[in-house]
Amino acid sequence: EEGTTLFPASRTNLPANHRHHLFLAISPPPTMGIKRHITIIVLLLSLVALPSALAAQGAQCYSGYSQSNSVSYTTNLASVPVADGEQAEGYLLIPRSKSRQTQQCADTKAETKYPAVLLLHDHGAWFSIGKEKLVSIPHSAPVSQLSPSDSLYIQKAYSGMYIADSLAAMGYVVLCIDALYWGTRAIDKPANDADENELKAFNKTLKEYQPSFYSACVKKYGRAWFEKVLDDDKACIAYLRSLSCVDTARIACFGFSFGGYRAWQLAAEDKSIAVCAAANWMTTKKSQGILNNASAYSMFRPQQSFRLDYPDIAAQIAPRPLLLIYSTNDHLFPLSVTEDCITRISSAYNTNSFQTAKIEADHCFTPSSLANLIFFLNSNL
Repeated sequence: EEGTTLFPASRTNLPANHRHHLFLAISPPPTMGIKRHITIIVLLLSLVALPSALAAQGAQCYSGYSQSNSVSYTTNLASVPVADGEQAEGYLLIPRSKSRQTQQCADTKAETKYPAVLLLHDHGAWFSIGKEKLVSIPHSAPVSQLSPSDSLYIQKAYSGMYIADSLAAMGYVVLCIDALYWGTRAIDKPANDADENELKAFNKTLKEYQPSFYSACVKKYGRAWFEKVLDDDKACIAYLRSLSCVDTARIACFGFSFGGYRAWQLAAEDKSIAVCAAANWMTTKKSQGILNNASAYSMFRPQQSFRLDYPDIAAQIAPRPLLLIYSTNDHLFPLSVTEDCITRISSAYNTNSFQTAKIEADHCFTPSSLANLIFFLNSNL
């Protein structure tokens, strides 16, 4: 009923570093039926009590899902081992000459090694898809069509482009998984044949329940939601390093928006990442307007909140190559603030390894963004 607390609000129920932050009571939106509200609560509670549905599966690639619309690479559906003994569904794109035996792609001896890129999808308050924001769904996959709403989202956020396919066609091994709470890891996701109204209601509901999901992550994993996402991303880097067709000295990460936030946080902590690129997520904690809503719960790092500012974290990537792409009219990240951050980051570099690209656009990934990304990766990997 309205006002019901998902988890007891006592401070003692949370780790010490979270107690200042969370008093989470849940009231169903007026437009949500009580039945659906109860269903969400049960599913959130199940996150605490039950392991991932994929946890029992081994990491493998399914050659039956290979894409055939390009002569240069194949797209494989993979079960990727991530943090906490769980598995995440992802797409692994492999240059064609190294994908003849995709069933054993993790341990097949490769004659040639390729650079690899871990792609990290955005937030966008659109949870029905994750990796599909970056990877064109293989035609032979069980569900090869996106909903009109999903397709519209990709058009608006990514200019209708699939970054993974562009990079794979140029000879990069590419991995992209569903982050926790997106795609196959979303809560109470509608069936694939759900109508548009149900899909939009689903995304709206998950947007509103992000504070509760944060609490569920604290309960299950003992750390913040983003800390879990970041640990999963670190596991993806380890997975790429385990592939025989990957040159472990040439691994990069990239993301747009929330994916960009993930990218430079990841590269700052994982020194095995040779190159980092990020688009449309750079600000200061003083100016973090984007973090003043429910979506802030997906990005909050309590251990980090009172120590380093965002540009100081990104500066820890130095002296490794870093590209920041930003937009002149980004309504989430004001140009003046982003450029101040760039000045701070540049002070950590004494070479041209730190590069930027200013795009005439709003908060979106454009063809110019992609061109700058490809040039940067080709020059540094």
